[in-house]
Amino acid sequence: MKIVFLGTAGWHPSDAGNRTPCVHIPDYNVIFDAGTGLANPEYLKKMKEDPKGIHLFLSHTHIDHVSGMPALRIYLPKEIPSVTIYAPEEQLINVAGIFGEGYPFNEDQVNGLSIVKAPGDAKALRHVDIPRAKVFSQTFSHIEDGSPVAGYKLISDDSRKALVYLVDVAPTKSGPTQEVIDFVKTPSIEKLALICDCYSMAGHRMTIRDKVGGEFISTPYSSPLTVSELIKRAGVNQAWLIHPSAQLKRIKFDDMLLEVKKRVGDSIQVSMPKDGEEVEF
Repeated sequence: MKIVFLGTAGWHPSDAGNRTPCVHIPDYNVIFDAGTGLANPEYLKKMKEDPKGIHLFLSHTHIDHVSGMPALRIYLPKEIPSVTIYAPEEQLINVAGIFGEGYPFNEDQVNGLSIVKAPGDAKALRHVDIPRAKVFSQTFSHIEDGSPVAGYKLISDDSRKALVYLVDVAPTKSGPTQEVIDFVKTPSIEKLALICDCYSMAGHRMTIRDKVGGEFISTPYSSPLTVSELIKRAGVNQAWLIHPSAQLKRIKFDDMLLEVKKRVGDSIQVSMPKDGEEVEF
């Protein structure tokens, strides 16, 4: 399974990279998130040379995760025959708005574009069938404002490999929630891989006003501690860390990576890919 990291940066270009989150799995025509990494003319040209319908799975609709989407409209439906976009139900109207359409809309009116609810929710793990694989989804709480964030798990039809994409999901002070661990964990799979964010070395905290009570609350971001705990407790074999704080310098990424490696041990492969990097899983 080839994985292409089109964008790996935080919420704006920085030492982390020039493009925000976008990961392409060409063997399955799957794209996770649509940051500025998707608006890459050279890579889109490659995709046009082998035109196939795209399944685009959005974790959420913050600008750094969707700002590359308008580039797709240029190629529909001639060069790219179809794009099906999955997102948490509460955010479907935001997705449609990016394309200048109201939601819900008739697919025939938008030339090959479909926008549908992500298959999972907070109560049940569901899936959508794509060619030669299934993609499961579950909704969690965003790290800053508590809005819905979808995590995705691609499992090949031969049930040998599973790839989980999980970003901007709020952890606890000491590690991931049990709900997140249970989602990532995949019994009976030969190899389990994880793409997730590692925001900062110390686990930066964001103070926000709670929407319901109006009180200020403090929420932790991901750190080597929370990421390594997720890797170990979910039985992950290989992990790629993306989407660090845009305020960090590149040397800090190396520190974070070394800390995660120290915590998980030599038997688990962990790396921090750069924009444009291609890996095999």
